[in-house]
Amino acid sequence: MITGTDLIEHGWPQGKAIGLALKAATQLRDRGMDEDEILRQLEKARITPAPEVDETLVPLAREWESIRAAEAVPADELRDEAIPYEVWGSGLIEQNTTAQMEGAMRLPVSVGGALMPDAHLGYGLPVGGVLATEGAVTPWAVGVDIACRMRLSVFEVSADLLDGRRDDLADVLLRNTNFGAGSKYKEGRRPEHEVLDDPAWGATSFVKGLKDEVKPDDSHLFKQWIDFYADPAVADINHRYADLIDCLAERAGKDELLRMEDHFMTSCQVEHMFWSMAYSLEDWPV
Repeated sequence: MITGTDLIEHGWPQGKAIGLALKAATQLRDRGMDEDEILRQLEKARITPAPEVDETLVPLAREWESIRAAEAVPADELRDEAIPYEVWGSGLIEQNTTAQMEGAMRLPVSVGGALMPDAHLGYGLPVGGVLATEGAVTPWAVGVDIACRMRLSVFEVSADLLDGRRDDLADVLLRNTNFGAGSKYKEGRRPEHEVLDDPAWGATSFVKGLKDEVKPDDSHLFKQWIDFYADPAVADINHRYADLIDCLAERAGKDELLRMEDHFMTSCQVEHMFWSMAYSLEDWPV
């Protein structure tokens, strides 16, 4: 049976909303609804306008509308303080990474977030960070680490489908998502869909592995880049420069190290701009 403690663990604030939720849960249970479905309906009332929910949930939905109105921040203003978020391995995470995450949690559209133990400084969000927003899509909330990218798919179905088939959809995502560096589909398991044949997927990847796997011909949009970066001679040059920079860093003082770090971050940002523009087939600004 759902309790007030259960709701608090799901992020509900103590107060009137919990009382209304428990009352609605009792009524839904009397109608034969199981606990998982009751919780889904309560969560739905938390984010759905009152006129669109079951009549049993209308008082609860109205209370949540009042809560959101009281907490509302103008769309162009940051919150005074970051909203709470989960952190795993806080002792392993650098202060600048935490500061970046807290900046994201001050956004008026942010409703939840998390930092993983391997989190480190990213671009719009720490690598290893998770940001949940309401009423907004945030393509820049990504760390941009090793070919990280986002794509948005729009389906002509009601959002209610998520509530009714949440477990089924989660299972589909887990079965069709690969994790870890170098991970790929087992033979015969790769889904066939025209979106996966988009040549823009080749803009960022493990380039040598991309060449071995894709074997681009002259018509491939990024063939010259792939051939260049996959050339062993280029890899040797990169290794020599990396060794040289390591030697310079060992002899550098604190101020020089800070300058080296600043130059490195700037070069990473310029490289990211280049590959992002290549991805979207934009022209390089001159």
